[in-house]
Amino acid sequence: MQENLDQKKYIKLANKTIGICHKKILEIGGCTMPDLFLEYAPSAWICINLDKEAVSGFERRTKELAINNCSAYLQDIAIFNEKDAYDLLYSINCFEHVNKLDVAFEKMFQSLKWGGYLFTVFGPIWSSDVGHHLSIPSDYGELIFSDNILSPWEHLISTPEAIKIRLEKIYNEKTAETAVEYIFSYHDLNRLYEHEYMSIVKNSGFSPVIIYRKKRGKPPMVSGATNTREFLMILKKGHVSQLERLLFLFKLGLAYFSYNFQ
Repeated sequence: MQENLDQKKYIKLANKTIGICHKKILEIGGCTMPDLFLEYAPSAWICINLDKEAVSGFERRTKELAINNCSAYLQDIAIFNEKDAYDLLYSINCFEHVNKLDVAFEKMFQSLKWGGYLFTVFGPIWSSDVGHHLSIPSDYGELIFSDNILSPWEHLISTPEAIKIRLEKIYNEKTAETAVEYIFSYHDLNRLYEHEYMSIVKNSGFSPVIIYRKKRGKPPMVSGATNTREFLMILKKGHVSQLERLLFLFKLGLAYFSYNFQ
């Protein structure tokens, strides 16, 4: 239920800022259920995702609703090869998981029509207080980063060995080993620092319209550590004027107060 509420909030935010109606949209790394975006009448909504269950669920729901302009594919954005095909790219809580993010940005830029936009919200990023993204089942229930299993920035300050020893005292050896393996070795997490994200954006060809940082805490004096936990980015394929940036900021501000976006 909470996931649907979050997705609905982001859809509304995207529509308030860049508009969804009558646009051909590519969703990257997610499969937002059509129930949440049909009211905005996109001309097409295509999802590419590496989650088989999410893709199957999306396809099943489109059949139930008898929708012909929405579909989902099990595909990696890093090997996506469509050109100038979409009006809008949309991605939520994905980019911190993409290992070849620089290549993904190249493919996204290629797939977008000139003058089109990329709308994305993602995080927590590795250099933040909860950038380890811990989320594992255990004998003690689900261990998740939002429950302060680790101290802020502990994954940057400490070592795998020290974290394992500390968690063993709280849980057990198996749980501690699983947690440490997830934090430092889980393949579905790119562990990019804030400056690396910014470098990828800078070299992507996209023009930044808005780059908003959701921040938390005061980072320690450790190389790369930042208080930026999440990004909201609106990027354009094409030139962006100062007036356009101001207009988008105004729209984002209205959306913030309208939907309590935090």
